[in-house]
Amino acid sequence: MIDNEFYRRHLFGDIHEEVSFNIFEVTNFYHAMRVKKYISVVAEIMRQELWMLQDEDEVILDIDPRDSNTIFCEHGMNLYMHQIISKVGRLPLEKKYLNNFAGKDLFEYQKAVVANDKNLDKKLRQATFDYSWWGKDDEIYAMQEALKSCMSMLMNILMKLGEPEDEITVKDIYNVIGEIKENSEGLPMRNPEVMDGETSDIALDTIAKHLGDKDFIKKSVADICEHYKINIEQ
Repeated sequence: MIDNEFYRRHLFGDIHEEVSFNIFEVTNFYHAMRVKKYISVVAEIMRQELWMLQDEDEVILDIDPRDSNTIFCEHGMNLYMHQIISKVGRLPLEKKYLNNFAGKDLFEYQKAVVANDKNLDKKLRQATFDYSWWGKDDEIYAMQEALKSCMSMLMNILMKLGEPEDEITVKDIYNVIGEIKENSEGLPMRNPEVMDGETSDIALDTIAKHLGDKDFIKKSVADICEHYKINIEQ
């Protein structure tokens, strides 16, 4: 999401702050949902790659990581982390994001909309509107946040398992990943340290109405605009 006040002011006029607040509440909720979804995906990759931490004999004998007594070393953990980062970086995006324009391109299209560029057809104006709230960059960011969260949780839990001299096995790490996966379940909680105030009734009603819909953002933004009697036909 590229937050440009000049674009929002052009779309929503004098009430742009109030309208934007409700849209941002919805998009922040959706971001948290996508992060949770990707945490589950990353955790599964982490489990699949645990063989990298096992002794060679265990791998040859096809010992399941959940039963592995191999004590991992720092060098092995570094290789393991590198592999996880590499595989997550190669996760395919959903088809609908492949032809998205984002970043500087999206910014330029927003400028063109505000300038009422006659070369911008209705389809491009609508795409600019849609991608301004959620697009390819937002999806990739959610994926990266999930990876960062998983790595952080893994390190934090491992540190709590014992003192530095204690031996931690691959089996222990397998169980830790199970905890990470459990934390990805359920709905996200609002973080008061990040978001001030309370979620508005409009945003709450919109979230409840479209929760689970594949077009969650598009429909939620449309409902919020309809509430404020804003014509979003670009």
